[in-house]
Amino acid sequence: MPPFSNQTAMELQGSVDSMDVSAMRKENRYAYVTLLTRDPYLPGVCALLYSLKQVNTKYPVICVVTKDVTQKAREEIELFGGVVREVEKFLPFPEDQANNYANALWIDCWTKLEFWEFTEYKKCVYLDADMKVYKNLDHLFEMEGDFLAAQDCYHGGDPEDRVRNHFHDPEKCFYSSSCPDKIRPYFNAGFFVFTPSKDIAKDMKQKAIDKDVTTFTFAEQDFMNDYFQGQWEPRVLPYTYNCIKWFARYHMGKPYNKDDIHVLHYVSEKPWVTGRIDPKDEKAIKSGLCHCAEQYDDWHDMWEEAMQAKANNTLGGTIGADKLVSIPKAQPMVTESAVPVGRIG
Repeated sequence: MPPFSNQTAMELQGSVDSMDVSAMRKENRYAYVTLLTRDPYLPGVCALLYSLKQVNTKYPVICVVTKDVTQKAREEIELFGGVVREVEKFLPFPEDQANNYANALWIDCWTKLEFWEFTEYKKCVYLDADMKVYKNLDHLFEMEGDFLAAQDCYHGGDPEDRVRNHFHDPEKCFYSSSCPDKIRPYFNAGFFVFTPSKDIAKDMKQKAIDKDVTTFTFAEQDFMNDYFQGQWEPRVLPYTYNCIKWFARYHMGKPYNKDDIHVLHYVSEKPWVTGRIDPKDEKAIKSGLCHCAEQYDDWHDMWEEAMQAKANNTLGGTIGADKLVSIPKAQPMVTESAVPVGRIG
């Protein structure tokens, strides 16, 4: 496996930031992609869209939905500037067997494998619905490599340690270990840059069906780490492109610096569910959310601004409308949403 170090990642940070975005070729076809499978995550999608508008992205945002997303939610996505595209839900196993797997909560996340079918676009950037974009990301489309991602903090979490209410072991985490080169490269699948390919889409889905995925704690994330092993590590992106909110708790000052963040990832507790966080609240202290109060304030400040823009009819039109490429409109749906399903992390 190629050498992988935090120094390499931070050196790449400088080269990424210095790229001349204005030099992008007009003929290149790029798009952001996000996923909504149930209505309760709609505030996250709308906030993500608004944050992308705030950083003046040039490119369209394809909001992938499945049949359970209501017509009202689809209309709200379009109001905030997204382009709705419906796909069939993908599962590597029968849906009625979901409870036989490590975590049925994340079964809808397997639908991410459908994104490689979007060959209308040369390259795409995927962002989870529970993210806030702080800086423009358009330069990522011009980077070399068919799959790019950022090293995760703490391997996506250790289930055994979580049961013991011990969330972070410094020696198990790449960003705090005394021997980071011995830590297994592992990315959080809430963010990645990819080149669509129908061949890869077919191969990934078939391998997921053929493979025993019953033990995958993090569903498609564990699968994708296996599938792309050896492909993303040579060009690992800095943590700033998928900054898990817990960085503020475990890595304050080194390497975490809020001013460096491109994308903040609100894993676990969602800001549209929790509301603002009182750092002196007993529950917030016990859960560790007291360390993330500023991040939650950022989200809610942005959300209040977005709601005001909506009330004033100043949200603007479709993001990157002039660069859309033959994306079919999803058919209207009249079904109501069910219990939310989607990664909490």
